[in-house]
Amino acid sequence: MKVYFYECGIWTGTNSLWHGLGLEGRMKQARSEKGPGPFVVSFAGAGGKTSAIRRLAWEALDRGLKVLVATTTHMACPDAFGCLEGNVEEIRAGLEQRGLAVAGRPAENGKIAFTGRELYEEACSLADLVLVEADGSRRLPLKVPRAGEPVIPENTDMILCLNGLTSLGKQAGECCLRLEEALDLMSRHGRKLYGHECVLSGKEPDGPDRNREYKSDWVIQKEDMMTLMKHGYLVPLREAHPYMEVLPVFNQADTAQKAALAREMLDGMGETAGIASGQLDQDGSARLF
Repeated sequence: MKVYFYECGIWTGTNSLWHGLGLEGRMKQARSEKGPGPFVVSFAGAGGKTSAIRRLAWEALDRGLKVLVATTTHMACPDAFGCLEGNVEEIRAGLEQRGLAVAGRPAENGKIAFTGRELYEEACSLADLVLVEADGSRRLPLKVPRAGEPVIPENTDMILCLNGLTSLGKQAGECCLRLEEALDLMSRHGRKLYGHECVLSGKEPDGPDRNREYKSDWVIQKEDMMTLMKHGYLVPLREAHPYMEVLPVFNQADTAQKAALAREMLDGMGETAGIASGQLDQDGSARLF
């Protein structure tokens, strides 16, 4: 895998998501401020949340940490490390014996769902690092949340908001979950002619009441990704959770060109603590669970 981040003001590449996020320092700071307990990272957005969770779990295991993976919504049922019987002893055994437990209760369509608050809190107390899939995206690379999304646990230390760079140049109707919410944000915060590159039946719609079919043909540009990330996730999450660190992650930066685009977006947003990541689907951690 590849991770790009700012270090001493320089855009730097590394093969460690742990290093790119500065987790060593962040975990030490959290322990000094809060005392003993797990460091909790919640993942929101679209375009690689589960892959990023797997990679961080992989790197944490290599450091000898006990890692709990959970969801507050739904995620794919794990092929390994699953703790699905709904009791803390199963989770404890998984963490003691293998260092990793994926906790959830069986749900429909090959998914697992939230364990429930009581079991979640008990399980967290057994781990060093907790990784929470807190948002659903139906495998699309781009999302704007609706009311009640994402579902962030109260003990979260850091929220990572992902969007996938493969959405660039695609029609919004094909790659963006919650299109109505995305259109609303674009009408309030986006570039004025965000749908101007599309023409429906050889005729350009006029004014704010462009028809919905035309708007679904709107092609995602980097300015649009910046708008949707900022006003869909960063601003509302920082307002709702002022004591949690909220960082943007532009995932699917699988080429140098896409990494450069991610850098331009982070610079344009003034988000120098954000990162870009890529090649996670080719990473050995993809087979972890």
